[in-house]
Amino acid sequence: MNTFELICLLSLVVDILLLFAFYYLYRKINVISPQKIDLLIKTIQETKILTDELQKILDKKLQLSKEIKQYLSPKQQNNNSIIDNKTKVIQLYKKGLDIQDISRHTNLTQGEVELILSIATQFKN
Repeated sequence: MNTFELICLLSLVVDILLLFAFYYLYRKINVISPQKIDLLIKTIQETKILTDELQKILDKKLQLSKEIKQYLSPKQQNNNSIIDNKTKVIQLYKKGLDIQDISRHTNLTQGEVELILSIATQFKN
């Protein structure tokens, strides 16, 4: 058997296998009843409706989270400014400034400066 005959034989075998595969798929497709197809279409449509509702809920939650973030953002900045003031008070005190000068530089009252310094020295000890 030469190469050409072998290729023709393999081609014939592949063609027969493909015919059987097409016949098998054709039989499977015909097994599906129109009622099953209608049920499948209805289920897909219901899934689409539920997906749209879920997307609306997720969009609403995203908007709420953005609003919460905006609401909390100034408070966070305020906390950061308190920490910055504490650091600045300690730095100025280490430079040798007295409480009145530190109060002027930081726009804090003398009582606030004294409180920050007393807490800082307590933690240092």
